Order: sequence, then C-alpha cells, then structure tokens
Amino acid sequence: MQPANATAQLSTRSSLAALEATIELFRGLRVEMPIQVPLVFLIVAQHKGISAAELCKRTGLSQSSVSRNVSVLTKQGKAGEAGLGLIVKTIDPANTRAHAYHLTKDGRAMVGQLTALLARAVKVRKPVDVAAQLDAPMPASGAPIAFAGAHWEVWVD
Repeated sequence: MQPANATAQLSTRSSLAALEATIELFRGLRVEMPIQVPLVFLIVAQHKGISAAELCKRTGLSQSSVSRNVSVLTKQGKAGEAGLGLIVKTIDPANTRAHAYHLTKDGRAMVGQLTALLARAVKVRKPVDVAAQLDAPMPASGAPIAFAGAHWEVWVD
C-alpha cells in the first residue's frame, strides 16, 4: 500500500480494462454504436446546456454529424429507430434559433454507472462529486477535454 500522500497513475492494464468496460456499458444500450455517440454523450454530460456549435468545436464533427449523433442520444432517435433517451434538446433561451443539450434522468443515471464503473477500476481516496462537476462552468478553451475538472487521487492494487 502506498503512503497517504502519494498519488499513483493507473496501470496500463487497469486503464484499458476501464475503457473496455465503459465501451461495453454503451454497447449494452446498442450493440452497434459509432464511437462518436459516446463522445457526444460524455461532452454533454460535462457541459450542461452546451450548444450544437460548441459540440461541433469540441468534437471536431460537422453540424450534420453532431445532429445525427445527438438524435441517437435523444428519445426520438434517427428515422426508423428509437433513441436512447439520454439527452434532451431544448431551445436556447438566449438564442431561440439555437439548441441546448442537457442530460435526462436516464442520462444522469448513465453518468452514475460510468462513475461507479471507473471507481471500481481504481480506489478513489476522495469521493468525486459528480453533480458539482456536471454543473461546473464550461472552460473557455474549445479543445476537447475528457472529464474536465475531474481530479482523482488513486492507487492501484
């Protein structure tokens, strides 16, 4: 066991196993799912009320690709398919021609499952306040940042 003040990196094997388990969690919703769908979900989960334009910047996807991936995540889904119901598209009150994206109750549950899954992969010394991270303001940078603001002190068995 490491000293109380030491912080360790996840081993490569633990990191890959956690990533595999995360992908399997999404595959449990739909076996054949493009990788962009979980990416869009994770960004919406981190940035409450994010716009389509900001999603385009953060993902590097075109407007049509963002729209297509968002439709998979909403309740309506793409033509001919039911959606996953993880996010909801609302009219942005600041610009009625724009949309803002938020997690649904099921989306927040998915974040809880992902957090629990990652917590099992590592031992977390400090509990992570998921709700506070989801409500944190969006960073000024447009660069994609996975789990922005998440600072976990971990050690590996």
